[in-house]
Amino acid sequence: MTILLVNWAWYPTGGDWTAIENLVRLYERQGHTVIPFAMKDPRNLPTPYERYFVDNIDYRTLNSHRSVASSIRVLGRSIYSLASRRSLDELLRDVRVDVAHLHGPGPQITCSILSLLKAHRIPTIWTLHDYWLLCPATSFVRRGEVCERCRGNRFYECTLGRCKKDSYPASLVASLAAYARHMQNVHRYVDRFICPSRMLYDKFVEFGFAESELVHIHNPFDTEALRKPLPHIPSSYGRYILCTGRVEREKGVFTLMQAMGALPGVNLVILGEGTQLDACRNMAARGKAGNVFCPGRVGKEEVYSFIQDSLFVVCPSEVYENMPYSVVEAMLLGKPVVGSRIGGIPEFVLDDVTGLTFAPANVQDLTEKLMCLLSDQQKRESCGRSAHKYMARLVSFDAHYRRMQEVFRDLKLGEHLTQTAPND
Repeated sequence: MTILLVNWAWYPTGGDWTAIENLVRLYERQGHTVIPFAMKDPRNLPTPYERYFVDNIDYRTLNSHRSVASSIRVLGRSIYSLASRRSLDELLRDVRVDVAHLHGPGPQITCSILSLLKAHRIPTIWTLHDYWLLCPATSFVRRGEVCERCRGNRFYECTLGRCKKDSYPASLVASLAAYARHMQNVHRYVDRFICPSRMLYDKFVEFGFAESELVHIHNPFDTEALRKPLPHIPSSYGRYILCTGRVEREKGVFTLMQAMGALPGVNLVILGEGTQLDACRNMAARGKAGNVFCPGRVGKEEVYSFIQDSLFVVCPSEVYENMPYSVVEAMLLGKPVVGSRIGGIPEFVLDDVTGLTFAPANVQDLTEKLMCLLSDQQKRESCGRSAHKYMARLVSFDAHYRRMQEVFRDLKLGEHLTQTAPND
């Protein structure tokens, strides 16, 4: 089977890319051919299909030179991309595609390609990694806090709250693009939406999506790769707990740093980059938190090494996470997780089984849960073992592909499938 995989980027960009690269690996192991469609970029992984990619547009540069003209250019490209349609149409005329699997078309490619796929009679699946179809800012975050003011198609709220990049022009573009997507009615062009967490599934139902068009399937992970000996990269942080991911206020990093003030004798290592990285470093340098170290972004293998050497991992997010790979990877490596009870996190962090949960943004509750795990080595080891077993069962290639086979058969693609799912 030939699968068209659509994402705005074809290079590592974060958790979404982790899901994509694992899915590509799974599809190819099953004998399927994956054809990417994305935006041209010098960081893209090599592919013979890049000649069909959409020309690059640097939104960051356009937004940094805010003017009426640049806003109009951004708006036009974000709502409906004729360039994307032309490029994809050329690809589809040259290559036979059995099914399209969308991940993050975003404003770079736009939903303009959906009607083209329908015209070519290509079944379309869309894995939802965020809330872009419900929230113009994609994350239900307004100035660092959870916000659902856009419910009921009140997308103008994004502009009023400067939800996108804390910018009126960027937020106006996002609001207008959301209205355009609503008028395009993407439902009629997408055969199935894949929801990696039950929380995301329920949120889309709340906002009017039919349950018949939604399927709950966890994102896959190549668990076999983590069974191989991983390189050990010694750290100099002593006895520490770990937090990985984007360093942003809504990710709960400052709540976690405050909690560290009551935990002498243990360090906190925050891996990742973001707009609040310097603020975290300054807070630590001024002695406003416990022993906190912020190395910044490191490579994937080094992240795994940090996880293995940590006592446990903390996911203190204060917003609607979907299926955070910081939790997935920690649990697969046998580490318990202390996670906030919000979004999809409690689906994976089960109290006293795979870790402990706490009320989001609650420093006292977080401190108590951290102290509980720090003081009980037996609990850490027990939860770590359970975490590995639980997560491996949820995200294995075998589990994911069996569910995807059901979707493919529903779309009358059964004759293209192999008879067995991959062993994992």
